[in-house]
Amino acid sequence: MIKVIDVTVLDDYNLLLLFSNGEKRIFDMKPQLHDGFEELLEVSKFEQVKIVHGALTWFRESSYELDICPNVTYDESISFNYVPTYCSN
Repeated sequence: MIKVIDVTVLDDYNLLLLFSNGEKRIFDMKPQLHDGFEELLEVSKFEQVKIVHGALTWFRESSYELDICPNVTYDESISFNYVPTYCSN
């Protein structure tokens, strides 16, 4: 099973992730911010991301935490080396 072993918070709710297979990938959290992770819209809370058992995790004041399965973060991220191309008119 793949795991996240390092995380760096980037601008615009993006995270640079290092996975246990050695790949660096960029994960865009914006889609999740409106699907159960709304409280992370507050940037200071979003920036408190930790890695627990290979998963991105945010601790809350309530009795449970927010986390994302490492397979989801891997499948929904893009390679750090990927550079999108844009057409200009």
